[in-house]
Amino acid sequence: MAEAAHHSGYKSYFIIWAWLLAMTLLALGAGEFLPTGVLKALVLVGITLAKVILIAAFFMHLRTEKLNLIMITFIPVILALIMFSFMSPDMGETATRTFYLR
Repeated sequence: MAEAAHHSGYKSYFIIWAWLLAMTLLALGAGEFLPTGVLKALVLVGITLAKVILIAAFFMHLRTEKLNLIMITFIPVILALIMFSFMSPDMGETATRTFYLR
């Protein structure tokens, strides 16, 4: 009986690993083929946030914790999103320029 529960744990870890691998490959493809700009940044940040949620829920075992611990864990993510939204207008044209020293 304990063996069946043990094997299902490995199965769920493998499924999560496969999702993380697929999202990593998707992020690599998006980074390579999407044009530089806000869309590319939002897609890459979205994929990264999805990976963070999967890792936190399954590998850090936050899916079984109380809501207080989960909120304390994700406060830095919320603050990072706020900081990104404040800085994104400044990343317009100057973020894509390359400056060469003469």
